[in-house]
Amino acid sequence: FLRILLRYVIFIISFGLLFGLFVSFVRKDRLNLHDILTQSCIATKSIKKG
Repeated sequence: FLRILLRYVIFIISFGLLFGLFVSFVRKDRLNLHDILTQSCIATKSIKKG
């Protein structure tokens, strides 16, 4: 029984991780699920050439 329960828990966790990564493909701002939950984003610094 413990092996079946562990298999089910691992299945749920792995599905959640894949879902979190694929969220960025359907959002315009390209944020992943962990970015949305923590209210963070990657900031890039633009360098002026001239």
